[in-house]
Amino acid sequence: MTLAAVSEKDSRLNRVQWEAEVGVRLDLLGFVSFPRGHRGALHSHPFWELIFIGGGRGFLQRGEDVSKCEPEEILLVRPGEKHQFRTGDSDAFDQLYLGFSFDFAAPDSLSQSPPAALPDGPFTDLIRSELRDSLGRLKEENGRYPMESIRGRLLTVVSSVIGILIAPTGRANDPHHRQNDSTVRMAKDFIQANLKGRFGVPELARHFCLSPQYFGEIFKRDTGFSIKEYQRNCRMIKAMELLRETNLSITGISEEIGLDDVAYFSRIFRKQYGLPPSQVRSGSD
Repeated sequence: MTLAAVSEKDSRLNRVQWEAEVGVRLDLLGFVSFPRGHRGALHSHPFWELIFIGGGRGFLQRGEDVSKCEPEEILLVRPGEKHQFRTGDSDAFDQLYLGFSFDFAAPDSLSQSPPAALPDGPFTDLIRSELRDSLGRLKEENGRYPMESIRGRLLTVVSSVIGILIAPTGRANDPHHRQNDSTVRMAKDFIQANLKGRFGVPELARHFCLSPQYFGEIFKRDTGFSIKEYQRNCRMIKAMELLRETNLSITGISEEIGLDDVAYFSRIFRKQYGLPPSQVRSGSD
C-alpha cells in the first residue's frame, strides 16, 4: 500500500493518493488540486473511475468530446476510456477520485450505455454528501489524514454506484447468474450505512433498476426479512450500540438512526429487546 505526495511536471500540482493491493475492490483513492492553466495527461484505467468535483470548475475531455466540470458533480469514466482534465486560465478546481472494479456481475448485465455522470436523486444526494465530507477531510489534513480510515466509508459509496451500473438481465432464475445476490448484498450494505436516510422500498428498488415487488421478493428470499424489517433491525442494533457506548440523549439517538418520533423509537426498541431505551441507558439492563 502506498501513500505519498506525487510530483508531476507542473510543480504547482498537489496530489495525494492511495493505491490498493491486488484483490481490493477499491483500486485507487486520492484527491488532486488542479492549478489554473493546467492540462493533465491523456490517460485511461483498467477499472471504473468515479470523480467528485469539489471547489472550482474545469473541463473533462473524453475522446473528442469536451464537457464542463461543475462543482458537486459526480462523473463516471468507464474502464479503458481515455480522458483528460484541464483548467482555464482563470479558474482552478479540486477533485476526489475513486478507482473501483468488480467481477460479480455477468458481462451482459452491465448497461450498454453507462452514465457519464450520476443522475440526480435521493441516493445520489447521499453519495454526494459522503464524497464531499471525504474530500474535505483529506484536503484539511493535506494527505496526512489516514486514507485507510476513510477507505471503508468509500467502499459503501462504491457499492451504491455499482448498483447504478448493473442492469437486470432477465435471468433471475438462472442459478449460475449472481446478479440478484450481488444486488441484495449491496442493498444491505447501503441500508446499514445510511440509517438516517429517508428512503422507502420504491426508491431503493429504482436505484437497483428493479420493480419494488421483484426487489422485495429477492431481498426476503436472501435475508429472511422484508426490506422494512431489515432496516428496522439495523436501526435497533445501532441504537443499542449508541445507548451503551455514547452519551447521546435518547432523542439524539432516535434522530441518529433516522427516526424523528421518539415515542415510536421507544416502542419498537422495547418490542425488539423487551425493555425501554431509558432502562439500557440507566444501566439496569
